[in-house]
Amino acid sequence: NTDIVLWRLTAQGEPDTGFGVQGSVVIDVGTADRAAGVALQGDGKILVLGTVGDAATAWEVRRYDSAGGLDPSFGSAGVYQEGGSGANEAGNLLVQPDGGIVVVGTRDVSGAKKIQVIRLTTAGALDSTFNGNTGYYRPSLPGNSFGNGVALQADGKILLVGTYANPTDTDVFVQRLKTDGTLDDFDGLNDFYMNEDLGNDEGLGIAVQPDGKIVVVGAYQWSEGDTDIWVIRLNGDGTRDNEFNASV
Repeated sequence: NTDIVLWRLTAQGEPDTGFGVQGSVVIDVGTADRAAGVALQGDGKILVLGTVGDAATAWEVRRYDSAGGLDPSFGSAGVYQEGGSGANEAGNLLVQPDGGIVVVGTRDVSGAKKIQVIRLTTAGALDSTFNGNTGYYRPSLPGNSFGNGVALQADGKILLVGTYANPTDTDVFVQRLKTDGTLDDFDGLNDFYMNEDLGNDEGLGIAVQPDGKIVVVGAYQWSEGDTDIWVIRLNGDGTRDNEFNASV
């Protein structure tokens, strides 16, 4: 049995006893609850993302006040859930400058795994205006794909990173959405970046540099089967930055 635990520490690294119960909040929904991400709103409230449930799992976003109390004004009594039928896996979340909450993860769609991005309103409801009034975005990919990370560009566009399982191996997958959740041009005509190397590679995290270049972290599998941490840098248009870690 696993639970999600939210801790707050003092500047000295000790549990903050004024938060929750002796510095922590425990989230116990099912037998297989796992934390995925945390973000702060502009008003100091805390958003917690996790995967919750048993054999069937859902994404769950909870909002807590600065003292560690569940905020009943968010979602349904402080909670928003996505999924619940099949095995769904939360990836990460962020807060947009206007307060919108962007969440990425993996949804079980009739037994297939699909990257999915949703946006919640500040009140914790699904934003139905996102991606042409659908409320969510899923890349048009055959087979299975897994959503793991999300970042914002300075212009508000949304970058998502995940792993695409093609018939022979897995690849790092990066795509960009416009501020309204519709697909943006990225890496030429493909509208996505995919490394397409041999081996089972994974895209796990993403960040944007001040100059607009995009840093992706994940896993790279060598031909002999060893797996290492891998960092890739992309240009702002989604092409590979071949000057990154180049020989001098």
